[in-house]
Amino acid sequence: MAASCLARCVSSGSSISIVPSIFSSGCTAPRIGLRMLQPALVQVTPMAFLQNFGTPPTYKDVEFPPEDLTRDGRLKTVMKVPYPPANMKPLKMPRGRELMRGPEEIHNSFIHKQFGIVALQGGRLKYGHFEMIRQTINRKIDPDRMFAVWRVDPPWYSVTKKSVGTRMGGGKGAINHYVAPIKAGRVIIEVGGNCSFQEVQRVMEDVALKLPVIAKATTYQDMEAEKEEALRQEKLNLNPFTMEYVIKNNMQGVSRWLSPYDYLWYCKYR
Repeated sequence: MAASCLARCVSSGSSISIVPSIFSSGCTAPRIGLRMLQPALVQVTPMAFLQNFGTPPTYKDVEFPPEDLTRDGRLKTVMKVPYPPANMKPLKMPRGRELMRGPEEIHNSFIHKQFGIVALQGGRLKYGHFEMIRQTINRKIDPDRMFAVWRVDPPWYSVTKKSVGTRMGGGKGAINHYVAPIKAGRVIIEVGGNCSFQEVQRVMEDVALKLPVIAKATTYQDMEAEKEEALRQEKLNLNPFTMEYVIKNNMQGVSRWLSPYDYLWYCKYR
């Protein structure tokens, strides 16, 4: 046992000092050997060694956005109510659920190829959500070496609402507020600059948790890896009974409970 303890101490780089003691056998000069050593007689003194730190990143490929897209590197303030065209009343729009269904096909990747927040489902962003994102991000980032840009339009879609206690009828209600509809996979904001993902991960995760839709903070490399992994799994899939095959062949009469959108995205999106 003492030999193994001594070997571990030697291998870990610590100094060992042996404390002599008088045994109960009456010997005035006991012989010190490995067999006679006890754990209580071994003192381990930790010693510091040189650590090899890696070379810091250079951030040579970082491209900052134009000045008109940011406010000194921070997020710009968005309008609460859009300006209507001249000589035209604000439009009262329908529910517009088709603007939240399905995947995002345009704004689904990072332009600056660094970090950002991506929505995982469709929904609506109100003006309060824009302010929450702007104030939280602008307080935490360093504008001298970081930047943040919007990837969603300001609130532009009108939502009507009737006052409480109003009888049915009387036409469509008045405009209550404006929202910005988004789809699954939409990039909400981009954050980058001369920084690492660990520096901005915490603040972006806090923002993603407060949004009305499920969102995540991710990097450009992680998004590309997820796309490649999805293509690899689809290519290596040996099960012929995929959701697409089941829906197209109406197996077990699935057409009775499917929606028209399931024939477009095969139950991946709602």
